This record gives sequence, C-alpha cells and structure tokens, in this order.
Amino acid sequence: LEQASEALRSELTDWIPKTRTEIRALLLELADRQVTIHTQTLMGWEHALKLSTEDISDMFKTVSKTAVQNLSPTKCRNLLTPETERDIDDIDIENYSNASDIQDVSHLDMSNIQDVSQFDMS
Repeated sequence: LEQASEALRSELTDWIPKTRTEIRALLLELADRQVTIHTQTLMGWEHALKLSTEDISDMFKTVSKTAVQNLSPTKCRNLLTPETERDIDDIDIENYSNASDIQDVSHLDMSNIQDVSQFDMS
C-alpha cells in the first residue's frame, strides 16, 4: 500500500507540470487564433471605412449602348430553354421583390479580403 501510494505521488508530481505545460500551449495557440481572427476583422473594417470615405465616382462608370443592348431582356430571353421560359412566365412579378433578397456587392473591392478557410477553427 505504501509503494502504491508513493507511486501515485510520484506520478502526480510528474503529471501536474506536464499538464500545466500542455494547457499553457493550448491556451497560447487559442490566443494566437483569436488574434489572427480579430486582426482580419479589423482589416475588414478598416477597408470598409476606406471605401466609405473615398471618392466612389470611378466605381460607377458608363457602359456602351451595345453592352446594354446585349443585356436586354429580349436578347437574354432568346438564350433561354423552353423550360426556363415557362418558369419565368410563372413568376408573379407584382408580388416578387428581389431587392430584399439580394444585395449588390459587385462594387466592392475584394482584393484585400483574406481567405480564412486555411485556419483550423476546431
């Protein structure tokens, strides 16, 4: 019984510093991940602030008449299949509003956005 008790004390003495070291390493790794996420969030907000304060007139450029005609509904409808045409005819235009469903983000500059899929969040 004394030998078993001594063995347990010895294991406990070894286990406590080892466990503290492992916990410390895990907490440091978690802190690094959080700093990375917050840094990316801050960069995103800074980019949004820059976009909100800079001159955006160059984002709204005019297009040629031909380009607009190429996007006209009659030209687009000619490219549709019969099934798609039936689906479009079935849409209730009066009760349909895509303004609330879709937000136009084509004017945003996505070059500074970082891909966070590389970070393991588990």
